[in-house]
Amino acid sequence: MDCRVYIVSCPDYDHADEKMQLLFSMMGGIDRFVKAGEKIVLKANLLQAAIPDQAVTTHPRIVAAAARMVKGEGALPIIADSPGAGYKYNSKTLNTLYRKSGMLEAAEASGAVLNFDTTCEAVSFPRGKLIKHFEVINPVTTADGVLGLCSLYLGSVARVLTPQLRARVLRRTQQPPPDGSTHWSCRKLAADLGVGKSLVHRVWQEAGLKPHRLERYMASNDPHFEAKAADVIGLYLNPPEHAAVFCVDEKTAIQALDRLDPVLPLSPGRAERHGFEYFRHGTLSLYAALNTRTGHVLGKTAARHTSAEFVSFLEQLAATCPAEQPIHVILDNLSAHKTPRVQDFLAANPRVRLHYTPTYSSWLNQVELWFAKIERDLLARGIFTSVSDLSRKIMRYIRLYSQRATPFRWKYFDPRRRIRP
Repeated sequence: MDCRVYIVSCPDYDHADEKMQLLFSMMGGIDRFVKAGEKIVLKANLLQAAIPDQAVTTHPRIVAAAARMVKGEGALPIIADSPGAGYKYNSKTLNTLYRKSGMLEAAEASGAVLNFDTTCEAVSFPRGKLIKHFEVINPVTTADGVLGLCSLYLGSVARVLTPQLRARVLRRTQQPPPDGSTHWSCRKLAADLGVGKSLVHRVWQEAGLKPHRLERYMASNDPHFEAKAADVIGLYLNPPEHAAVFCVDEKTAIQALDRLDPVLPLSPGRAERHGFEYFRHGTLSLYAALNTRTGHVLGKTAARHTSAEFVSFLEQLAATCPAEQPIHVILDNLSAHKTPRVQDFLAANPRVRLHYTPTYSSWLNQVELWFAKIERDLLARGIFTSVSDLSRKIMRYIRLYSQRATPFRWKYFDPRRRIRP
């Protein structure tokens, strides 16, 4: 069997009749395939149910041009398409298909007949060691001839990423979307600018833009920020000789949560699971002092975080050090740290000196790192049957942690930003 494929470029569908005549002349003339009185099925590709400006559907003007040539030979043109694999046509879907793909207009313009016969016939043929099975509509199997009209969609015009287009994408990215949302997505911005999402993604990647990400910050309004920060950092880098340096803070409102449902343990392929419901037995506060030289932690739990409890913890901390050893305590600006009771304690213990971090700068206090660690290791997933059980488990964790504790060593990767005492 002599099988040939003919392709004709048709960038302008206004000249579809001229291109169709050229196509048939390349094939030896339409009278070679169509005779008067025959039924000729124009087999168009209509699966996309859309005009093929952005699809692979045969354009209705191409179908109309072919139908006019068939009708000019005295034959009856029938516009039809077979269903896809596993898909069944009916009269309603066929009518929608013809309407969306423009075949109704093509039939009216050319005098062709639209096929609404949805009965199919199974057709099989060998292909290598396999046998392929297809369903073909009856008008195709009973027609005198079939003209396959398949469009080759060349794709959209390639967009060159020029500096102007890149600047346009970056500028629009920094403006709010018009739909009331808070940030752009690749597809949303691509639709707004009329470009491809891959182009937007490439521009964002090159510029390091991540609109879906959000970071929060806290700016200190302390006018003496640099002096206080240098004082605290100096205690870390070059502490006074023979002095003890402690980072002190309290973690408040620690909840003693007990699960109402059994805990499902860790197993291969499954994480440990806790029930959603819980029972809250109460709360307590944890006072902690981190020794910056050794990494050891001194802790105390209390029902409330008052100035009296804080002074009691300072007395406990001072009692752990030799009588004449200077003690430097780094802490934040909580009001309970600056009461007359605290001032009386400092007057009675001149070897204890308090160093306050700048306002909104608790991150300078290294004990916050330890609080984050105990939160991950114990508090976030712990199950506590009472407040006393919570206190007992916290103190046990502190004792075991201090046995293997190591100090925190901060690194300064940019020497230009290093603050030297």
